[in-house]
Amino acid sequence: MKIIHTADLHLNSALTTRFNTTVSKKIKDNVFLSLEKLTNFAKEHQVEVIIIAGDLFDKDKISFLEQERFKNLVANFLDIKFIFVFGNHDQPKTNQNLNYGENFIILEPTQTLTIKNVTFSGIDFTTPLSENFYNIVIAHGDITKDIRLTKLRNKNIDYLALGHIHQNQLEKLDERGVYSYCGSLASRGFDECGQKGFYLIDTNLSTYTFKPINNIIFNTLKVDVSTFTDMDFYAKLTSVLPPQNPLLALKVTLYGENSHLNIDLAYLKEKYSDSYLYIDFIDETSVLVSKNNPLIAEFLKVVEMQDYTQEEKEKIIKLGINILK
Repeated sequence: MKIIHTADLHLNSALTTRFNTTVSKKIKDNVFLSLEKLTNFAKEHQVEVIIIAGDLFDKDKISFLEQERFKNLVANFLDIKFIFVFGNHDQPKTNQNLNYGENFIILEPTQTLTIKNVTFSGIDFTTPLSENFYNIVIAHGDITKDIRLTKLRNKNIDYLALGHIHQNQLEKLDERGVYSYCGSLASRGFDECGQKGFYLIDTNLSTYTFKPINNIIFNTLKVDVSTFTDMDFYAKLTSVLPPQNPLLALKVTLYGENSHLNIDLAYLKEKYSDSYLYIDFIDETSVLVSKNNPLIAEFLKVVEMQDYTQEEKEKIIKLGINILK
């Protein structure tokens, strides 16, 4: 049997904190587009079950349109069973009141479901798992806090499908099985950097393969500008930035000591905005100070005597040095 393991879709996210309306809409639409790509992959590769290990929606107040959109998607794949467990963002009452269809199954923590030679169990399974079945346990939580792996070892688990951590991870559980965080299906911010996708499980071959989805990616980049000058700044910066990509959201941190630069963050963002879905720059550079200049030395002395935070002092020094140059 072929099974897909996904989690942390967070449908209906607001996405209003960092991005403008246009970018927010693209990121929000990308989440559902990723789900559509997953289900199309499932149909094409004869996948029989899609596991959603929690956090299907982002909050309990779900728009009617978003609910209907998901319901219609499930209805388009009646040959596939969707097995869902609740996450910390899901509200059981909200999700149980919505009729997702007969092929959408809510798996309770103490429930075990058998399809062919595969069992699907919640984290609090009460019946010992048979060694003659391929056993999948589904849960949502943090293995460093909520889920104790020691209690799940040597229980005939073949695959522990987890949600909650938004980065993919696959590790041995014991001699028989593995545990896996599939990560979030689609990125919604810079706390979810890197390639996103899902795990494809083949119970006949006992394989589990991460399948990336070609959609929006968030990444961060650090650039040392110690050797940059105002004359070559843009040429050097462009050479280290990724190629133009309308699906890439990028946060660039500039660092290093430099006495020759006047960095205009607003201009940088505007200059490269058409090259990516989104780009932002952070200035963490420090000023390389020549202490042989008596005027600069006196300026530094005066600043240090002021009752400012260290961060405020660094900003004042950077601005002052650029003026004094």
